[in-house]
Amino acid sequence: KNPTPVKTRRKFDETSKRESVQNWLHSGKSADVIAQELEFSASLLYAWKGLNRWQNLSWWRRRSLGRLGQR
Repeated sequence: KNPTPVKTRRKFDETSKRESVQNWLHSGKSADVIAQELEFSASLLYAWKGLNRWQNLSWWRRRSLGRLGQR
């Protein structure tokens, strides 16, 4: 038998994730089309979009709480 090849996991930095999501959202194309162009799964785009939304909300909350402490 031939052993199945082992796939290495690709790693994406925060900038790559953010740019991929922005490209998708501003392109007017579906997540499937963008993911195929970038050679990864559309599910990654959806996950990164949710992660980006959470990070922005978290930043906003930290900023708001900081302002409250200054009053």
